[in-house]
Parts: sequence; structure tokens; C-alpha cells
Amino acid sequence: MNEIFISYAWGDNSETGKQREEIVNRLCETLRAKGFTITRDKDHLNYRGSIRQFMQRIGKGNFVITVISDKYLRSEYCMFEAAEIMKNEDAKDRMFPIVLPDAQIYDIKGQTQYINHWITQKEELNQEFKSIQQPTLATKILERIKDVEEISYKLSDFMALIADMNVLTSQIHLDTNFKALEKALAAKIKENAEKHQRDLAVLVVGTGKYNIPEVLYKTTKILGNALASEGYKLVCGGWEGVDYVVAEEFSKILKTRDIRLSSRLTQVVSENREPIFKGGSIEHIKQGVKEWIESVKYAQAVILLGGEGGTYETFEFAAQDRVPVFPVAGTGGDAKRVFDEMLQNWDEKLIDDVSKEEFFAKLNVNLDNDMGIELVVDNIMDLLKRL
Repeated sequence: MNEIFISYAWGDNSETGKQREEIVNRLCETLRAKGFTITRDKDHLNYRGSIRQFMQRIGKGNFVITVISDKYLRSEYCMFEAAEIMKNEDAKDRMFPIVLPDAQIYDIKGQTQYINHWITQKEELNQEFKSIQQPTLATKILERIKDVEEISYKLSDFMALIADMNVLTSQIHLDTNFKALEKALAAKIKENAEKHQRDLAVLVVGTGKYNIPEVLYKTTKILGNALASEGYKLVCGGWEGVDYVVAEEFSKILKTRDIRLSSRLTQVVSENREPIFKGGSIEHIKQGVKEWIESVKYAQAVILLGGEGGTYETFEFAAQDRVPVFPVAGTGGDAKRVFDEMLQNWDEKLIDDVSKEEFFAKLNVNLDNDMGIELVVDNIMDLLKRL
């Protein structure tokens, strides 16, 4: 998810506090105007919501802008977020720092000052805990002690990481309207999207018999080519017809790129049979189980082409499991039936971030010619990128 968190110390009535708040306000306004999804505690933490859970959510976020100030480095809330970020090996890739002038992290003296601050905090909490007559009742203090110990442990690495990064001054960010930060975020979001696309497995289900109609054959073939070319993984049921054609075309593209087919193609079949197309990784399931239904468990999206019963069952199972389904209406059969039902029951929202009008326009293409077939496949690739 391309959600960008802002980790910062809230402003106060001091001059530096007002400046911090102004920078964060400008930052959020600028990035939102550019179409970025910004999550900030003031906007997203509901009344009586868990502050701790929100901080942990920030720590696990794919993209975190840390606005680092002297107050930030002394704040238990802020440094808890920083410690959560540092728990991940890819902390440097996920963090986009803005260092304010009062944050003394670029010299040993300043870093030592912050380290000593947290040592003192830990000692004071330990003394407070010892003074309690019933320690078993002091669970919250124990939790805070644990948090402060974690902050102390991660602090040096956090400051060293920030100090080693080529970070622009806050004034440059303001003067350039955060242009460099915007560019870095866009590049990282694109990189993550491409990686996610490589990991996304698409189940193709359809008519399972020889001599499928020409339109269905061409659509399946072009789809197999596109899925491989765009870097998706493929899941199918190992039957003749649509399964065979899509797997064969998919394998041809991978062969030209010298990519092992077993790393990208999974065929799900019952234990009493072998797939018609020979290749890829084979997943055998117990006899009697409908493998065209079980195959949904291996995918993050489902494409329906034609079909005569089993394809519709796959849709029902995918809908229950909240897996997005893309039925190509022009291929007829179960795919057309599912397309009509999804439109009729659009309020069930089986596909996020796609409007009813767009769903209709992209999947209800006339397939009487090659141009229409290529268009509907391009449309499917566009919809898959939304996931």
C-alpha cells in the first residue's frame, strides 16, 4: 500500500514548535496536492483510539517521513516510532528524513547528549518502579521501561543512519516545495509496485475442453503473453483448453527471458491426474476436491474466460475469499454470467478502487477483431496494477 506516514513531534507554543508545525502542514498539503496518500496522527487517530497501535503502524509503514527535531529525539512517543522503524532490516529504504536545525545529531557531542538523556530516563523509571509497594500492579510502568530500553538500544543506530544519509536542510525543502522528497518518494513507490507485481499470482480459469472458439483461443493466448511480459506469476488448473493455451504462451515468453518456468507457473491438479501442459510447479490436492476451487488459494487475482460451470464455481469461492475477479464478458459462458452478476451486485465491492462504470467499460469490450482482444487484455493489465 502506498500510504506515507509522518512521524514528528507535535508543535507547541514556542517559536520552534510553531515552525515544526508549519513545516509538517506545508509538507502534507504539498504531497496531498501531488496525489500522495498521507497519514498523520492528527488526521487519522480517532478519539480514544490507541496511540500505541498507531505508533506501531507507523513503524511498520512502507514509507515514513521522519521530521527530526530536538524535541523528537527526546520524545518517548516519537522515539518509540523510530525504534519500531529500526526493527526492520530495510529501515533505510523506508525512511525519508527531514532534519530540523535544532536536532544535534551530526556530531559526537550532540549524539552523546541524547544517549545520556535516555539513560537518565531509564534510570528514573527503574527507581519509580522500585518505589511501588505492589510491583505486580505496575504493568504500565514495566511497559514504559521496556519501551525506553528499546529506544536506548536503537538510538545510536538511528542517529548514525540519519547522519549518514544525504539529507537536505528543512529550508531547502521549503524553498523547493519538497521537490527532492517528492521525487524520492515517487521512485520508491514505483520500485515497490514493480516488486509487488512480480510477486502477484494471477489465476486464469475458463473453458476446459479441446477446440475452444477462435475468439477465446486468441484472447487466452494474448493474455498469457501479457501476464508473462508484465512479470506476473500464473496459476491454472492443468486442464485442456484455456488452461493449456495460457500456460503454453506464458512459458514461451519466460523461455525467451531465460526464466525458470517452475518459479512463475503453478498448476493445481488432483492427485489422480497430471496437467495437460507439461511444465511449471505442480500442486497435487486430494482426490475428490474440486481443484478449480482450491486453485484460488494460490492467487491474489482471478481472470475468467468463457467457462461452463466450474468457472462460475471458482468465482463463488473467490468472492467468499475476497479475491478480486475480472470476468471477460466477450468470451461468453460463465465469464459473461459473472460479469452481469457483479454489475448487478456492485455494492458488494469485490474489486477495490474500480468504479462500476470503469469495470463495465474495461471488461465489456467487443472481441470480434484482434484490436478488441488486445484492448481488453491491456485493460486487464491496467486493473491488475491497481491491486
